[in-house]
Amino acid sequence: MRKNIAARLVTPAIIVLAAVGFLIGSLAHMAGNSPHEAGQLSAGETRLLAQLALHPSTGGRYDVVMPDSLTVPLWSGNPGMPYDAKDFIVTGFRKAGEDISALVDRLYALNAKSLRLPLTPGPKDGYVVDDGTYAKYFQFGGGGWKALMAAHPQVRAVVRYSRPAYSEASGLFLIYVRTESAGAGSGEFHLYRDTGGTLKLLHTEKLWVR
Repeated sequence: MRKNIAARLVTPAIIVLAAVGFLIGSLAHMAGNSPHEAGQLSAGETRLLAQLALHPSTGGRYDVVMPDSLTVPLWSGNPGMPYDAKDFIVTGFRKAGEDISALVDRLYALNAKSLRLPLTPGPKDGYVVDDGTYAKYFQFGGGGWKALMAAHPQVRAVVRYSRPAYSEASGLFLIYVRTESAGAGSGEFHLYRDTGGTLKLLHTEKLWVR
């Protein structure tokens, strides 16, 4: 008798737990919480980012890529900024014939937090991923660009990438890139199309330059 009662109680409990698990999984799927959404680049994003970073060395010179992704700037409501950067970028691309407001929204959402970029350059790729050797020059008392260039004269630039927003359906690949060298720098949004493994630049919108 007791075994039958226990069996009657256990079976509905299992069904309820299974239903709850299914519901949670369904909600996560609808919210887009795939592994690479949560904090890991997809295979397509990784492949195209590695291709973008590729900058074959000339005369032994190379770029330094910072290992963590940039958070994308959004200065709406900041009294020190004369414009909303997001609207500025969307409008700029639209004027160039590229209506990518949804992709810009996705780029901002993906880059609310920084993550480690999966870049593993080879000796001929023209860049290195910083292991702390170069970032130390920009810390307090590090000496800045003058000290960096004195110690590493072959450095072309220090580059920081956002996490890219990539649409496999359209092949569009949007990324924010910050490039700095001694006395110069820029922050740019680049829109590419993936054409069978090759990135074709469609348009660049500058956010700032110095």
